[in-house]
Amino acid sequence: MNESRFNRLGSYWLSQIGQFVYVLVGASFLIVALLGLTSAWINFFESVSRGVFPAIVSLTNDTLMILIILEVLETILSYLRTHVLLLEPFIYIGIIAAIRRILAAGASLSVLEGNANRELLITYLADLAMNTLVILILVFSVFLLSRASKAPAG
Repeated sequence: MNESRFNRLGSYWLSQIGQFVYVLVGASFLIVALLGLTSAWINFFESVSRGVFPAIVSLTNDTLMILIILEVLETILSYLRTHVLLLEPFIYIGIIAAIRRILAAGASLSVLEGNANRELLITYLADLAMNTLVILILVFSVFLLSRASKAPAG
């Protein structure tokens, strides 16, 4: 067997194994998302008697995490269909993660009610500002990507 044929055969089998691993990772993400969603709702119904607001915040936080997992899954599926890794889904994941962080930090602060000290408030505001900036930058990135994809070649 000559070297060229060996390289093609090796490349083919490595590619097939790689595709299989992508499928396994995708299936794992789907299972994790389903288990996470089930757990989120079980936790919601168990904790709603202790307070509706904290239960809603926890459910929102959990479902946003599941949405991030599903976006990663969709990226894997897109790669399996096209064999092109796209940047835009990762930007959406970043936006969702930053929103999730803002909601979680705000919920944590609101649970403290009047017991938050000045240092904690400053930390929260810095976190809020940083995540807001991240969201603005990522939204601008989506805008630039959409303009670049619509621009005529040449």
